[in-house]
Amino acid sequence: MQLEVSSSSIKSMQSTHRTASGLQFDIDEPPAMGGQDQGPNPLEAVLGAWAGCLIIVARMVAQEHQWTLGEIHVHTTGQFDPRGFMGVSGVSPYFSEVAADIELEHFPQSQAESLKHAVESRCPVSGMLRAAGVALSIRLSAI
Repeated sequence: MQLEVSSSSIKSMQSTHRTASGLQFDIDEPPAMGGQDQGPNPLEAVLGAWAGCLIIVARMVAQEHQWTLGEIHVHTTGQFDPRGFMGVSGVSPYFSEVAADIELEHFPQSQAESLKHAVESRCPVSGMLRAAGVALSIRLSAI
């Protein structure tokens, strides 16, 4: 399977991205970084993509096991040293570590560990982050 996104930017930090299916999203920087805050910055977009991937995999696994899965809440954080983005030699320009706290409403605690293991191993975004040497922490709780 091949995925495609076409992107463009006119003058500002803001860029517009269109998927092959016609969906559109913007990436920008806050004013302090020269942008106009018209969308998430690239690293925020990565955190959002990771959260979205975790949710999709959780729902797929639950469906495969015929588990009832209610509302899902995911809070992601990422640590990076902005000096790398600014060109300081020897400093990574991307995340050193990321964390996700996943809360599943009305889900049996007895199935939570099995679901967590499947989500950790099957999420493609988690795999890319790990391959880049980013330390991942995923906490899943059934509430």
